[in-house]
Amino acid sequence: MALLILGMNAFFQILVWVVMVGSCRGLLAAQLVLYSFDGAGGNEAGFSSSLQADHAIVGDITRGNGLGVSSASNAFSARSWSTGDLDGNDFFGFSISPDAGFQLSLSAFEIDERRSGSGIREWTVRTSLDGFTSDLSLGPFSVPDNTNTRLDQRLVFDGVTYSGITEELGFRIYGYDAESSAGTWRIDNVELFGELTAVPEPASWLVGVGMGLLAIGMGIRKRWFAMV
Repeated sequence: MALLILGMNAFFQILVWVVMVGSCRGLLAAQLVLYSFDGAGGNEAGFSSSLQADHAIVGDITRGNGLGVSSASNAFSARSWSTGDLDGNDFFGFSISPDAGFQLSLSAFEIDERRSGSGIREWTVRTSLDGFTSDLSLGPFSVPDNTNTRLDQRLVFDGVTYSGITEELGFRIYGYDAESSAGTWRIDNVELFGELTAVPEPASWLVGVGMGLLAIGMGIRKRWFAMV
């Protein structure tokens, strides 16, 4: 009897381990996109990514039609930012599309950024998933009244909402509340992190099977211990 109870406990622990392994796999994240702007003059109409994950199509980064160009070495820059609230035409934008049979699960977004002395004082990131209507978590960012470069400014994705994406996803980096329309704002090292996996997601299958087995095991364990 004691050996049987030990066996049931071991079985239960294995099921828990299976579920944990499957769940933790979804937490792993890689760099999917990088715009490093090496060699850029800052005033290009668009600039291509320097890194993109296999099985994805990444578009050039461009400006919204409310902005003008400005120069900035090894960065991407613009002027004519809104001096008031967020303007839907004032943004840097790009897109990523998974190849057929693949899906995106996103975890984080990062940029380096710098304003001129009369540039923006707020910025945020939105996506096409909801028609560019809501800020990503942790946004918007308030920009100090200086011209320092701020590195690795990070926003995070809702792990449920931004999982299993199979269509093109657009990103817009909005700047606003500029001290002057002549002020400029530049970005550098735009990075997107997450997973790009085949459909169906192997981790989801593992977690689903593990959860089913766990539920069965818990039921058996409960009935067994009620009998002894």
